[in-house]
Amino acid sequence: MSKTQDCLLLVVLSGPRLLSREQLIVNFAHNLSGKLGATVEILIFRSPSLAHYGEVDTLASFKDKHEFISYVKGLDRDEEMALGQKLQNLCPGAKVHFIQKDSLEQFLKKRQKKILFALTLIHKTRKFITFKRSSFLKILKKKGINILEIRDMAPLKDLGMP
Repeated sequence: MSKTQDCLLLVVLSGPRLLSREQLIVNFAHNLSGKLGATVEILIFRSPSLAHYGEVDTLASFKDKHEFISYVKGLDRDEEMALGQKLQNLCPGAKVHFIQKDSLEQFLKKRQKKILFALTLIHKTRKFITFKRSSFLKILKKKGINILEIRDMAPLKDLGMP
């Protein structure tokens, strides 16, 4: 058994959208993991749920609050299930995790010694690089995890590759 068979590639996505760039990085990780004999885990950061607004609404009745919270959590769950299925289609065998910032340290603690590196995209908006400076990446760096930050990724066919 080679050393890399016990290792994993961590793909870090900043939110629940799966645009073409995110699809490319997941596909890249899948191909790279095959070459390295490593497994892939995809980490998607949850943004705070709108259910919070139902919990703090002082004017709504208990029943209305409960219905709103259930509705929003159902939407969140459906969105995560759909995204998880798309990611499984792109990278069969990958484990998909949806977490919030306060769960990241515990998540990493269980896997830190196995992580070869984390792959992530840097989203550029005009003059600012948004995800690179996020607190999530700061935590990864603090834990000593090697991060491969990809700024732009073109489809292989655009690069003249099959």
